[in-house]
Amino acid sequence: MNVKKWSLLACSCALMLTTGGCQKQETSEYRFASYYEWFLGQPAYEDVFTYMEEEKELQIDATYGDEAYIADDHLFLQANDTQRDALIEQNEQVLQEAIAALEERGEGFTVEHPDDYAQVTITLDPDFIETNDVFSEHTFSMGGDLFAIANITLANRILTTKDSDIGITVTLKNGGSGHILSDACYPYQAISYTQRDWESSKQQDVEIPSAREGYTKLFVRVAEVDEQRIIFTPEEGRTLYAEDAQLELCLDSVYADDVYIPYQLKQDDALVLEVNGRYALHEDGDDIADIAPISIIPKRYVEE
Repeated sequence: MNVKKWSLLACSCALMLTTGGCQKQETSEYRFASYYEWFLGQPAYEDVFTYMEEEKELQIDATYGDEAYIADDHLFLQANDTQRDALIEQNEQVLQEAIAALEERGEGFTVEHPDDYAQVTITLDPDFIETNDVFSEHTFSMGGDLFAIANITLANRILTTKDSDIGITVTLKNGGSGHILSDACYPYQAISYTQRDWESSKQQDVEIPSAREGYTKLFVRVAEVDEQRIIFTPEEGRTLYAEDAQLELCLDSVYADDVYIPYQLKQDDALVLEVNGRYALHEDGDDIADIAPISIIPKRYVEE
């Protein structure tokens, strides 16, 4: 190689090093509920069901991340921004296929979500709802579509914001009346409705789904947390549990099984509990009153 060509090659390599062309992109860690494993990097919506049925081992294509693993009932993903953007795009493709599958079940099904994935509005077909038994295979399959739509939207919200604790607003509507049937801050609140909610939504918006009737917000801070329990200190000015300096949720009780608990709570975290003012029947050997909240939401995601 002559001196001129060698000099040009050396200059090119130096330029690449100076501009970062030879450097590896930094990665970020993302955390999802463990069942996002079923959707992670799947080529198509139908592949989700194949993955579930065959119980395949978790793997991650290098297009979407450097590493993925399950720990503490969550899925963790290490990905750089290029990989993250590719995963968002792939998720969107699978999301659109899930939406198409739902809309094929009836003309009244529609799904809308903004570009930032902060919320998703799902309109239900009244003919489908009223002609299919709640325990039928058709209703079960519809529920699978709703589950996929909510969780892929949430995954893209997490990836877009780089906030693994964030939730999304999931709104169900009655396609016959256009009224709201149910809404939830998912995953902290359950997406649900009853036959009574459905009948009410024919005339008006259902402001409080039946599952949350009688419950109200209680603002608290975490006083203590370990593997056995979470102790809360309620904020001043409350009407519920006014005589209790502290309240407790035991993590080995059935009451904890029914609520989505924010990941790795720590002392002084500000939370909003949905409670009904009653006490839970649980014997744990201390004098702190036990409660059974139906939701525990980080306060920063709740409008006061």
